[in-house]
Amino acid sequence: MECGSLTRIAQPCRRLKGQVRLSKREDYERQHFEDRWGGCIYPIGRFVRCAAEPNEGELVGWYSNDGGKTLTPLTEEPGKVERMPVDVTMENFMVAHRMSPEAEAKIVHRVPPCPFIYNGVAYQPEEINKFNGRQLGFTVANDGKLYAFTGFETLADFLSKQSGIDQLLWPPPEYSMFYEDYYYGGQNQLGVAPNTTIFNLSYMNDLISSMQISAYATNGCTLFEDIDLEGDYFAVNGNTSWPVLASYGWNDRASSLVVWPQ
Repeated sequence: MECGSLTRIAQPCRRLKGQVRLSKREDYERQHFEDRWGGCIYPIGRFVRCAAEPNEGELVGWYSNDGGKTLTPLTEEPGKVERMPVDVTMENFMVAHRMSPEAEAKIVHRVPPCPFIYNGVAYQPEEINKFNGRQLGFTVANDGKLYAFTGFETLADFLSKQSGIDQLLWPPPEYSMFYEDYYYGGQNQLGVAPNTTIFNLSYMNDLISSMQISAYATNGCTLFEDIDLEGDYFAVNGNTSWPVLASYGWNDRASSLVVWPQ
């Protein structure tokens, strides 16, 4: 079987400083209401409360464990949650966080739920063991097939030739969203701003089952199997939506991630 296809994003909320903008599907009408503290964002159509004031670090997202009713701010914390320096490219960033040869040699890949293509050759799922000991990056192309790569630059170049999905609504959501359940549900939810690295998902570790990647994350998002951006990884473009990550072998698997800069 082939992997699932891309679907459209349908979450049209965007963070504004000191207020929140909501857009209705029918006529894109915008409504505003005052925020309790600068930068707090709210899921579309919900009036919710913030669980705590942000600390001194820059606000880069939020986390909820009650389906979005209460939001806990996610702020910068060196070594755990960081903003990427503006002058660092994706490739250079990945080189700086490359796995050690000893750690990479211990990799044993999970068997994907569908065939995959590596270097132009199609492999059956169980043949993934031929690549044990090498870090693999995965993505899904416009043809709906799963592709594997051993180099981040090669994968990024391949992904740049694949198209994202046009937004249904304007303004598009600024934050990329990650959910505990399929089809954007569940009690545990995470919103992440572009240009943010989370080295340890902790509260969302091995929980992400679906995600919506913002159009503002113009270079997309990468999920990593292990903390500190190690292990196999799954990369996607911005402005795309992934309702069932299990279709590609990435259900309840991510332990760290990067939402790439604008």
